[in-house]
Amino acid sequence: METILNIFYILVALLLIGIILIQQPKSGGASLFMGTGQSLLGTSARSFWTKFTTVLAVFFMIVCLILDVLPQGVSNQSSVTGIIQHEQREKALAAQKSVQSLPIQTKNKGPVSH
Repeated sequence: METILNIFYILVALLLIGIILIQQPKSGGASLFMGTGQSLLGTSARSFWTKFTTVLAVFFMIVCLILDVLPQGVSNQSSVTGIIQHEQREKALAAQKSVQSLPIQTKNKGPVSH
């Protein structure tokens, strides 16, 4: 699931970058398409692209938050510290089992007299 979210995250980011770059800036200064007096998309499409950019930005933020929260519920067995801790636990359990399996030797001193 995390892989699907990462792919969706990258696609939304690239689409958001593309949509932002094709929009005409509000300042009227130097734009991406120098010398064009009109918007590449037309004036009626401006509100659609503004709304579409807003929706994409919201999806981008939601996916960012999901990707941030998602790994917290999963144990991180692939990290170096996770592997070392796992090996140490296995060694400690094996040592406990070997100590418990040893027969207890007691010296028999004979009957105890009172």
